[in-house]
Amino acid sequence: MTTFAEANADWLRIYQMPAYAPELNPDEGVWSLLKRAMGNFVVANLPGLVRIIKRKLRRSSTGRT
Repeated sequence: MTTFAEANADWLRIYQMPAYAPELNPDEGVWSLLKRAMGNFVVANLPGLVRIIKRKLRRSSTGRT
């Protein structure tokens, strides 16, 4: 990655961002709540994961857990 960045420095700008900055990226808080809510779930496939994520996001928007 460093080699690519150096080779394309004339047009490529890289900015170091903080690892966790909810004030710069408000959806960090949403993902934090979602990860906490899904701590005990196990899924067998991608459609199952998508279904659970959608359900949790829907419930979090209504204030339920």
